[in-house]
Amino acid sequence: SIATFYTNEDLSSRIHYMFQVLDADQSGSLSCEELNYGLRKLNLHPPIHLTPDDFEVLTEGFSLCNESKELEPPGFEAMMRTQLRQYIQMQAASAVLRADPVG
Repeated sequence: SIATFYTNEDLSSRIHYMFQVLDADQSGSLSCEELNYGLRKLNLHPPIHLTPDDFEVLTEGFSLCNESKELEPPGFEAMMRTQLRQYIQMQAASAVLRADPVG
């Protein structure tokens, strides 16, 4: 699982592996359509479907993409690290809100 990494290098390795799994045509890049196809193959619950607008936001206005608006491994890793950071921040904030008040 990508969320259970032990070192920075371990996280990079897991993200790279995920990229390879999602890159169905082995082209070395992921379009929005190919990313959606790969996400469907993972049978996630709940399923994830990205609209073109979602893809644009996730790729920071396509700045993480190549000239064809596709993610290559470095951009995919940057996107995944951002998403993981945001997920951890949401989980931490949620845990604080659920905690009993001290005193």
